[in-house]
Amino acid sequence: MKTLKYFMMSYLLTLIVSYSSLAQGPGEPFHPMTAPGANGVATSGHILVWENPLGTVYNEVYFSSDSSLVASLDTTSRIVNGYPSTTYNSKDLSMIFLDNFTKYYWRVVEYDSSNFTAGPIWHFISRVNPSWQLFLFDDFSSGSQNWTVTNDGGTCVWEIHDANKYAMPSNAVGNVLAADADECGSGTSTVSTATLSSMISFEGFLGITLEWDNDWRIIDADDEAYAEASSDGGNSWEIIWSRIGVSERDTHEFTDLYSSKTDSLLVRFRTIQPGWDWWWAIDNVSVTLWGVLSPAFPPNYLTVFADTSEQRVLTNWDPGSSPDPISGYRLQRKDGLPTDSTEYVTIID
Repeated sequence: MKTLKYFMMSYLLTLIVSYSSLAQGPGEPFHPMTAPGANGVATSGHILVWENPLGTVYNEVYFSSDSSLVASLDTTSRIVNGYPSTTYNSKDLSMIFLDNFTKYYWRVVEYDSSNFTAGPIWHFISRVNPSWQLFLFDDFSSGSQNWTVTNDGGTCVWEIHDANKYAMPSNAVGNVLAADADECGSGTSTVSTATLSSMISFEGFLGITLEWDNDWRIIDADDEAYAEASSDGGNSWEIIWSRIGVSERDTHEFTDLYSSKTDSLLVRFRTIQPGWDWWWAIDNVSVTLWGVLSPAFPPNYLTVFADTSEQRVLTNWDPGSSPDPISGYRLQRKDGLPTDSTEYVTIID
């Protein structure tokens, strides 16, 4: 009798464990209409669209500019709650104020009768103010190809590192550009400059804003960090931001430059760390031109739906506006995500 009792308990335990291992939820959401990594998304009137797996009983949507809140399913970032029995496949963001040129993260969680499936974390970047024009945004996901790195007399230079090592704003993920004296090692120094390879033209604008996510950690008063600009092609440089002997960690830095002095600029980041010190890490570097008198609103909110009954694809978009008459639109596509290196191909002109 005892043997049978133990056998039944073991069998029951096996059933419970097996059932739990199978209870994975209905599956992930798919076909996000705002493509992961999309740039230039309108700050008003945008609608998130996706498709739900079969068997979904209800779902939730999490949305924030703080990726950690979305990743942890923090309820402060929940903007849709379908409990107990409502399934959504879109969310109008009209009632949510979106900042200009900001990376936003979103995630759909699907529930069935027994469990849930948290979908992937998708993201997009909102467009800049219509009176602005984005000249550069570099998150270093493609390396340091936009920069000319020089060794100014030390051992090590600016290189690509992983953001996890540094104290930076939550949007700094993956690759960052760092002059890391700590990584360089004992008996070394890091004296190096990273110069933006492209000249910035002010033509038609009043000024520019230079921004970046920042972790500058010093070891003593001899450590120096500079952001500098040159209006004569690099012959002379003006300091536009500096920290000498003082750390500046986990910050988003920015500085404005006006076009009254020049029509074009070069910018660079320069550091002097004369020993085995700590580091300077930067990410999400942007250069924005501003002050244009006649802004244009580009087309936005492109949606694509497959009509399987007629084997065709239906597209729709907000037409935008321009100071000059709009004569037509060019529709382009490419394989993969917006951030992939593949080229766009024109399909309608």
